[in-house]
Amino acid sequence: MTHIGDNIKRIRKQAGLSQQDLAEKCGISKSQLSRLESGEQENPLVKTLIPIATALGVSLDEIVYGETTETMSYLSKAIEELPEEDKVAIRKLIRGWMLITHTEKLGE
Repeated sequence: MTHIGDNIKRIRKQAGLSQQDLAEKCGISKSQLSRLESGEQENPLVKTLIPIATALGVSLDEIVYGETTETMSYLSKAIEELPEEDKVAIRKLIRGWMLITHTEKLGE
């Protein structure tokens, strides 16, 4: 059975990203990403996984379980069928949410 770190590493490499690239895209340190990928850091917080999944363009299911569930497949298909302006709006909402989350994290 693969662990979350294996899934992150596999997807990151498929995307052609270095650990540094992904860490910068999702706002975590390269050392934290390295600990996640190696399995040294087990059971990461969801608030850590969401930016990673978003930066990699995959679902949390794919990060956690290594596969996309039927629900996520349905959601992905539904989003793909939206007009382009709606897709852009959804991406902006996600980026805004990530910015708010990261700002709150810095304020802690």
